[in-house]
Amino acid sequence: GLFSKTKEHAAGAEASLKRAFDAWRADEFEQAAVWFRKAFEQDQTVPNLRYNLALAFFALDRLNDALQWLQDHAARNKEDSDARALYAMIAALIQKRRQAAPA
Repeated sequence: GLFSKTKEHAAGAEASLKRAFDAWRADEFEQAAVWFRKAFEQDQTVPNLRYNLALAFFALDRLNDALQWLQDHAARNKEDSDARALYAMIAALIQKRRQAAPA
């Protein structure tokens, strides 16, 4: 029924999260991003999932993707000062790179 589907999604998200964190600890950020995204697709209610995905993208130097996920996280977690600080840092880094790029 309806509730078993929810439990399946939660169990799947939990397994995906475990794989994501294992990949993260092994410095395999591309795999971490893949598994965080999979967990997100399975259960969007997992706390800090958007933030973790943003960190994985930041580690991969995919700054625009990181900024997008951080913005989504911050909209849902207005008190998260770490996320706001990281957002500001990444936005400044993107701006600095744009200014340094040849015309």
